[in-house]
Amino acid sequence: MVGWSIWFLSRFDPAFAQEQYARYQQHFSTNLGLVRLYRERAGNYTSSYGDLDSGPLILGYSIPANAFAFADAVALGDLRNARRLQRLIGLGRREIETPTELHYGVRFVDLAVSPLAEALLLYSEFPVSSHSSIPQAAAHPAN
Repeated sequence: MVGWSIWFLSRFDPAFAQEQYARYQQHFSTNLGLVRLYRERAGNYTSSYGDLDSGPLILGYSIPANAFAFADAVALGDLRNARRLQRLIGLGRREIETPTELHYGVRFVDLAVSPLAEALLLYSEFPVSSHSSIPQAAAHPAN
């Protein structure tokens, strides 16, 4: 999963992660003005049940791909995109609460969400500014 790799890289090599993030946006996303949607695979617009990691794919887009893109945007200081993705996630997410657990699902349709994506959906509930644990100098290296 490219989004996870970028988030991981941001901890160790922010400049390289920033380069990969720009490529990720170029090849894996579609900018619709108010929102940018992320696909599991570059150039893939198929709809299917997906796999264990991606979950369902709708025209190639998935919940985990957008959740990881959110984590990438936060880690790399792209707060505009992070806020747009946070709003998108908020619109599409529904909470499923039992007396002992909190799970996430997809609003409007009954689609499964992978446990990893659930963790990122929980992560998206906190204000964007409270996420970043990377010092600002590392998040925005000098050129």
